[in-house]
Amino acid sequence: TKDLVITSGTPTLIPSTVSVGEQVEVSAFTVKNQGIVTSGNFSNGYYLSTDATFSSDDKLLVASPEVSLAAGTSKIWDPVTLTIPVGTAPGQYYLGIQVDWTNTVSESNEGNNYVTAQITVLGPDLVISSGPPIVTPTTVAPGETVQLSAGTIKNQGTKDAVGLIITRYYLSTDATVNKFSDTFLGQAVMYPELAAGASGNIS
Repeated sequence: TKDLVITSGTPTLIPSTVSVGEQVEVSAFTVKNQGIVTSGNFSNGYYLSTDATFSSDDKLLVASPEVSLAAGTSKIWDPVTLTIPVGTAPGQYYLGIQVDWTNTVSESNEGNNYVTAQITVLGPDLVISSGPPIVTPTTVAPGETVQLSAGTIKNQGTKDAVGLIITRYYLSTDATVNKFSDTFLGQAVMYPELAAGASGNIS
């Protein structure tokens, strides 16, 4: 049988709090083949997860080159620097290491291949804090115009939102806006930036 396991325990992250787009170093870790036959080639995947359990929904950040471990032998992987992807929502996450992330090696125990460490991701988070707009009138014919009530945007994130903030208006057949299938009506330019915790009117 084959059995790959991370024997070095929980990895250390430096720093443990980062902003979107910044880098974090994952400490060195050790993998042992505690089976009785050679493992065959496998690769390790580094993941960003919303919880401490590995699943196919987690985001693969990078994978290591393939190696093979003889029965009873171990290998130490050097520290790796990872980048938090742009577009990651601020919040609490886990950086995880998944041994044999492609599930190439048939093991006697597939449940001991994953370790995680918690990380805090900082970033802007823009929300419409004024609630649903009031539309006047509520019944119109094609080609006619409607007026929307004033709206407010808040940056409820932990970092300033830097870059032109644009509010776009769409006509949709349901309550969910899809910029690819719904009809674009126009847009309003707000501010070049919005500080963390600050609010601004949609103009």
